[in-house]
Order: sequence, then structure tokens, then C-alpha cells
Amino acid sequence: MKLLNSPTAFVVKNIIANDPTGISFLALKKLQQLQVDDNFELYDSHIITKDGKTLMLFITPAHAAGNTGANKELFEIIDQSIDSLAANYPNVQTSYFGGSLVSEGNAAQLRKDTGLTLTITILFLIFFIGYFLKKERRS
Repeated sequence: MKLLNSPTAFVVKNIIANDPTGISFLALKKLQQLQVDDNFELYDSHIITKDGKTLMLFITPAHAAGNTGANKELFEIIDQSIDSLAANYPNVQTSYFGGSLVSEGNAAQLRKDTGLTLTITILFLIFFIGYFLKKERRS
């Protein structure tokens, strides 16, 4: 019963529902051995730390990590929600992370770097061609 009240309950309840005879009980025993920390508990269907200061939420984006355009919209909405929460509750700190966020951040950095590189290259070509053509006109 303790396993059903743990943060892994969302996985365990599906196993129990699909295997009412208990054949997969050995797999559940293996899952218990993988539990790293007892610092989390389930409170009103939410995962919180035992001290009650940290609440964990899990969000699975509808789009793959590589779809950075769609995920960018999701992260903008999350950022707006965090800003709204911070405005109403200044003592609350919020952070998030994940593969989709890293992918979107990498894509944004690539767009920025590509724009900068193209700008520098075009300016260099304009000055180089201008200098070269000035030199030829004088000759």
C-alpha cells in the first residue's frame, strides 16, 4: 500500500489495473529497489517534499522536443504563468527544465548565432568589395 502512495504511483496503478492477478509483482519489487529518496510524499494527488516547501509538477508536451516552434509557444505560456504567479506571490520561486526546453533554447541560440554570422559576413563582403572596387577605379 505504501507503494501506491509514493510518487511512482502513477506508474504502479497502471500495472495493477492491467495485471489484477499479481504476476508482475516481481517488477514492482524491482521498482521499490530503485527508489532513491524518501523525501517526497503524495498529498492530495500532488507530489511534494516532506518539508512541504516544494511542489513538483510533470508536464508532457504534446509536441516532440524537435518541434521547437510549437514548444516555444508552450514555454511562453509557462513563462507568463510564472510571471503572474510571481506578481501575486513574490515569495514563491518557480523553475522548470526538460529536454524540450533545452531543444528550444538551442534552436533559439542557433537562430541568434546564424543571424549574427550572416550580418558580419554581409558587412565584411560589402566593405571588401567596396575597398577592392575603389582600388581598381584609382588604377
